[in-house]
Amino acid sequence: DDDDDDDDDDWRVWPNKEEWGEMSCGAKSWFIFVAPLHALFYITIPNCANPNPVLQSLYPLTFVNCVLWMAVLCALETTLVTWLGCWWGISAPVMGIVILAIGTSVPDAIASMIVAPPGP
Repeated sequence: DDDDDDDDDDWRVWPNKEEWGEMSCGAKSWFIFVAPLHALFYITIPNCANPNPVLQSLYPLTFVNCVLWMAVLCALETTLVTWLGCWWGISAPVMGIVILAIGTSVPDAIASMIVAPPGP
């Protein structure tokens, strides 16, 4: 196995028939859902880690595009949560508070689990 994580996470590496057959239904669904996003990010966000000096000089554009993508994805998430709240009969403020609570608590919980020493 190669120790380079970049090769393992390369979105352009598509599973072959054998690998596709071994993947679970959830993994296949996730791959189908995420592949177009990875393609969009690859096309719109310059890779500053590339040894090409031209691409390295585009780090401000990389930063701006990342911020723009976060804004677009947050707006999409907000729209979807509002729609789900209406569909389930939950008011938008309640849905907003719940999502805000989840969004601030889950990363803290994960960070705590990472730094906590293992033991009984």
